[in-house]
Amino acid sequence: MIIEASTLQNKDQLIEAIEQEEKAQQEAKEKIEQLQMQQIAVETQQKMSYSKSQDALAMERLAKVQLDKALNAERIQRAEEDKTAAALNLVKAVKEIQGMDINMLQQAVNIIQGLTADEGRRAEEASTKPLKQEVSI
Repeated sequence: MIIEASTLQNKDQLIEAIEQEEKAQQEAKEKIEQLQMQQIAVETQQKMSYSKSQDALAMERLAKVQLDKALNAERIQRAEEDKTAAALNLVKAVKEIQGMDINMLQQAVNIIQGLTADEGRRAEEASTKPLKQEVSI
């Protein structure tokens, strides 16, 4: 160094001050580098956490899709069971009708027609009958 070769007074103190300044600058540089590394670590951790949350969200959505598929399959199966039950009831009704005698069917139809005719006459009589009005003086 030039200072060491010079004839300045208090050059030892000046050299020591320069060395201290260089040491302080080196420490500040190291501190900045350390803070930058910590900042990079924090950003990396944030990105990893976000990635994990997105993965969890995707898994949840896939599970919901699977649940919806299972519910739809159950509904389809229930509809098929209802169709089968309706067909069975129809077969039972046809078999019951086949077992009935023609005369019994005719009697049942006559009874139903008689009941509906009686109801119709009663309704007609009720509509044509004059209303009684009480007059008080």
